[in-house]
Amino acid sequence: MTHGREARRHRDHRAGRSRGARSAATPADPSTPDRDVPAASTILARLSVLLIAAALGTGTGIALAVLTAFSIGMTGSAVPTVMPVVYATVVGAAALPGQVAASKQ
Repeated sequence: MTHGREARRHRDHRAGRSRGARSAATPADPSTPDRDVPAASTILARLSVLLIAAALGTGTGIALAVLTAFSIGMTGSAVPTVMPVVYATVVGAAALPGQVAASKQ
């Protein structure tokens, strides 16, 4: 029995594996992914959400600054002339086709 154990130890030594903890370079079973590292799709999904949020935030800030300056230049004040209820109705109506398309998938 010692011979088998010695042969296994020699084989592991040649492969660069030690008897202790697994190293990141040589997992015990290469067919099973390491559970501590998130999948690439998860990382890409989080990154895309972050980039979209940054783009929307930046675009909204720029639009607010430009439209406020335009409004002050044209009317002398930055007060909106469209009632908030009408504005919300228009925005809600614009979102309807997207909701319909998403529900059909």
